Amino acid sequence: MSNENFRIERDTFGELRVPLDRYYGAQTARSMQFFKIGGPEERMPLPVIRAFGYLKKAAATVNQDFGLDPKLTTAICQAADDVISGKLDEHFPLVVWQTGSGTQSNMNVNEVISNRAIEILGGVLGSKSPVHPNDHVNMSQSSNDTFPTAMHVAVAVEINSRLLPSLRFLHEELAKKSKEFEQIIKIGRTHTQDAVPLTLGQEFSAYVTQVANGISRMEATFPRLYELAAGGTAVGTGLNTRKGFAEKVASKLAELTGLPFKTAPNKFEALAAHDALVEVHGALNVVATSLMKIANDVRFLGSGPRCGLGELSLPENEPGSSIMPGKVNPTQCEALTMIAAQVFGNQVAVTVGASNGHFELNVFKPLIVRNVLQSVRLLADGAESFTKHCVMGIRANEESIKKLLNDSLMLVTALNPHIGYDNAAKIAKTAHKNGTTLKEEAVKSGLLSAEQFDQWVRPEQMIKMALCVAIYDKDDVLLFLQLKEDKMVACPSEVQRFLHCSCDIAADKVNFPGNKAIQQEHFLGSLLLSDRFRSFAYLTNTGTKFFLVTDAEEGTLKDHEIRLFFKNLHAKYCNAISNPFYAFGSPLSSSKIDAVVKEFFASF
Repeated sequence: MSNENFRIERDTFGELRVPLDRYYGAQTARSMQFFKIGGPEERMPLPVIRAFGYLKKAAATVNQDFGLDPKLTTAICQAADDVISGKLDEHFPLVVWQTGSGTQSNMNVNEVISNRAIEILGGVLGSKSPVHPNDHVNMSQSSNDTFPTAMHVAVAVEINSRLLPSLRFLHEELAKKSKEFEQIIKIGRTHTQDAVPLTLGQEFSAYVTQVANGISRMEATFPRLYELAAGGTAVGTGLNTRKGFAEKVASKLAELTGLPFKTAPNKFEALAAHDALVEVHGALNVVATSLMKIANDVRFLGSGPRCGLGELSLPENEPGSSIMPGKVNPTQCEALTMIAAQVFGNQVAVTVGASNGHFELNVFKPLIVRNVLQSVRLLADGAESFTKHCVMGIRANEESIKKLLNDSLMLVTALNPHIGYDNAAKIAKTAHKNGTTLKEEAVKSGLLSAEQFDQWVRPEQMIKMALCVAIYDKDDVLLFLQLKEDKMVACPSEVQRFLHCSCDIAADKVNFPGNKAIQQEHFLGSLLLSDRFRSFAYLTNTGTKFFLVTDAEEGTLKDHEIRLFFKNLHAKYCNAISNPFYAFGSPLSSSKIDAVVKEFFASF
């Protein structure tokens, strides 16, 4: 290019040529000269640039309260709006591989906003007048506090606008599939080997819960993510800021973004460490772990079509092979698992970067935010694509599911209570060795008849079945009762009689000489077994009793699962009775209790 296509800009190191059609200045041009690393794909992520736009607008607005010329404020805010809207994206050429504080990107933003504001006011680009990049756009700021502020704003905005909606979409569609498949009984698998039955809906309910937990984990990081470093300036002392600047900037950013940002209580930590973003990426890593498991399960359950498991039929979106005609692959699952692998790698990079914050400033900031934002974007887009192009089109191959269920030797587990573990194991091994059925070998053993086999080995009776949840106060007054109606075969009065008997058993356990269970929360375990029902109980230190009633032949619910349910139920109960309008001893009406019970019923 000839000199007529450039203007001369200056920084403390001297003069540099800058293209006439670019708003950036000397410091940006110098960074481009010394950091020719990678290419356009290595540029500072645009969400960081947008976040800087919000920050510079907020700072200018607050600085007007502290004496900044309103005319300059208006021009700076208008230029910042252009940055936020994306109109000026081409003016931010710097790559992430630069100074570890992000100083050059902060100056890139300062220069662009300064020159755009100068243009708005009718001035000459590069003149630094009437809007100076440092004195006005960067007023009361340092790269050391603006870049970490932009990091938090960018990540928070991306999670709220992209990731959480995608995960909620996936959760909703998986929940629909869990409901759709709730009556389809299939063989379970542990250690990749045949296990006892469950429903396909129960299998999918695990995925539903994983995604729900992922959403909760992401939201749990927000209190630290919403804390901003702005106002700490160079080392955290707030040098060259005015009293109240930090609080006002955070408040203005909250107003501009609609997110509850607040000033960080300790600016030294906010500059020197990025534990909050490590926490955020830790939650992202768990989400990736969950999605890897879900995608793998779906593709393996859909393997085939003739020589695999073939329990699921997956949508056929595109040809799968350049050599094998008619082959269709689980491409959405493959894409999602690759995304998860990338996030796992990003976790290492973020951890290394954040752990190397030396003294008063971490200088791995661009690396950290680049990897966190990449993980957010990949998981958001991947989850949405997987939901639209795979999950929504999944169908159960009931014929294949039924065949595999009936062929499984693990149905022999149902015989354990009747003929013992050793005899049941011998029948299964003999059937496997001889290539015969369980029924044939069971009858041949002489330990049971064909009629008894048909009565005892019923897959539908081997599924976990939670039937009823109840809460009684210390005087055995019923406060809450919820039946799983689709599974109940007995009338409610029969269940309540069983519960009253369970109350008596619980009282006997508590009142047993030397028993001090009443002094603390206590899991009482299995209380009572009838020919139809089994009860489990949990006692609080106030004498309130929680009961779970299951089918009598239910034997696969684990104590730790029941304990966890009771603890969750207890927490929601405490929340409900804390309501000042609740009258003790009256029936409980709580949407939170209902939700916990409903979720448990859906899983078991």
